[in-house]
Amino acid sequence: MSLEIEIKSKIHDLSEVTKRLLSLNPAFISEENHLDIYFNHPLKDFAKTDEALRIRSINDSAVITYKGPKLSTRSKARKEIETHISSALECTEIFKSLGFIEVAKIEKSRKIYQYENITICLDSVKGLGSYLELEKISDDISKSETELYAFGKQLGLTEYIQTSYLELILSKNEKKR
Repeated sequence: MSLEIEIKSKIHDLSEVTKRLLSLNPAFISEENHLDIYFNHPLKDFAKTDEALRIRSINDSAVITYKGPKLSTRSKARKEIETHISSALECTEIFKSLGFIEVAKIEKSRKIYQYENITICLDSVKGLGSYLELEKISDDISKSETELYAFGKQLGLTEYIQTSYLELILSKNEKKR
């Protein structure tokens, strides 16, 4: 079973990190606009089980994603199952009809690069700011974490967070109350 292994850093100086990244000559993959709608199960609390169910609209397409509980304290290594859907709106209606509860919407713009076997995402998240995610798909968590942190060091990253955008948005909204 392959896992998504990801580390994330809040970016305070996006132009400096972008300059360092581009100096390594990564392959530019795409620029995307995401609208993520997260749901909670009607009978179990995904916040307590550390799972996520999301519908993501990406430019003109959509995917549904299930993310399992985190498997490491050094990264966001977790099982991820994703499939394309024809309509984010209709899938949202199906989930709501089944009793799933919409808990948050997150908007972001993302620039995606590839450097060897590492996917680099520069994200601008509405209401949260700029972040950089480094990701690998692998079944070797420890080796992948070592590679991701070494690459992050090349980019000058020093502060990492294990918190998802969903957790950050929910925490921010809770503080507003």
